[in-house]
Amino acid sequence: VRGRKAVPSMDVVETSAVSNPIEPPDPDPTATIPTKSTCTGTTNITKKDVKRIRKSKAPMPQHLAQFFNTNDFLTRCGHHVQSSSLLIGLHPDECTEDIVTVALQYDKPFAIVPCCVFPGLFPTRFVASTQDGTARFVRTYDDLMQYLLLKDERIQTTTLPFEGRNQVVYMLPKSRRT
Repeated sequence: VRGRKAVPSMDVVETSAVSNPIEPPDPDPTATIPTKSTCTGTTNITKKDVKRIRKSKAPMPQHLAQFFNTNDFLTRCGHHVQSSSLLIGLHPDECTEDIVTVALQYDKPFAIVPCCVFPGLFPTRFVASTQDGTARFVRTYDDLMQYLLLKDERIQTTTLPFEGRNQVVYMLPKSRRT
């Protein structure tokens, strides 16, 4: 997870691409205010952002620089998922399917904007061929979208108004499901 943002009356687990847990460069200590993470590690928020957050009277966000997957992250930081209202992944790369799996496991709404397919990293992903119904390996972006949508009937997709990979895959909260 690259971040867990606290929003008034809503906690959000936001993920971004992290294939390897690489330590970020040390920030300038004079320009940041350290904040502690309850789930290993610390992060920093700039003084300018701290002022903006305080001015808006919003809770201080907590950023977790963690490798997100269905096993290790949940063992270390599952309480963040349990207390969150939403999981978000913007071009989450390797953790795309993990976000969906975790959201379904905890019955949490989610929104992801998938980008890369990584067929070599995920050789067990298959979808049905439209021609004869046989299973075919997920190799293309369209295959990945189909694969994710087939994980649960509550999962939907729509197009966002920008160029590039702009398909969002999402599941609404219980209160908004029809």
